Amino acid sequence: MKLGTKQYYNCEAGYEKMAEVATCTEDGWTPKPLCEKMCAAPNIPNAEIVEGKTRTSKYQIYSKIKYQCHHGFEPEQLIEITCNSQAQWTDIQKCTEKMCAAPNIPNAEIVGGWKSKYQTNSRILYKCLPGFEPEQPVQITCNFQAHWTGIQECTELCPDPSVKNGFIYKHPSNKKKIFYSCNTGYKPFSGKWWDSVTCSKGSWSDEPHCIREEECGALPSVAK
Repeated sequence: MKLGTKQYYNCEAGYEKMAEVATCTEDGWTPKPLCEKMCAAPNIPNAEIVEGKTRTSKYQIYSKIKYQCHHGFEPEQLIEITCNSQAQWTDIQKCTEKMCAAPNIPNAEIVGGWKSKYQTNSRILYKCLPGFEPEQPVQITCNFQAHWTGIQECTELCPDPSVKNGFIYKHPSNKKKIFYSCNTGYKPFSGKWWDSVTCSKGSWSDEPHCIREEECGALPSVAK
């Protein structure tokens, strides 16, 4: 055919036309190649293409695009894939929903049943075992980073101490601190008319101790 001649053509199955018509030039028919394998836009659920997207949703061989998983799915980093020579996308990774593993809370149990995985934004209750606090159920949440929020440790409660020749007073709002005073004729070892002990990790900071009035208590402070 003469130079400049235009010719309509079709491509075999699996190939895409590079132009509507082929043109005869000094270098032969153009475009070159007339037909080429192409990749269709990848179908990746829960993701969107952020770099390299085309208007025709067709991609030439060796094209590269980058996509990112939606919020709440992983992996979080950008993923690059390539249209290979077989018109297949390589290196595709699925976008999987982030999940929290079952929380590991010593001396506690999940209220309402246990599961190995929990979806993001899930809320569950746990309760400390008898003898540990807090005594009321605690609600925690699996956030969008797949981390549990709101966890409180279950700490061991101290048994009420006995006070020889004295008595204790426990405030309802603070079970970790006990005040004590002594019977007539006795006083706390500190020399005060009352004293206190604090519960930490299941043990009292000291043992309540009442001594006779005539016994020596704590050494008085002496100004230098």
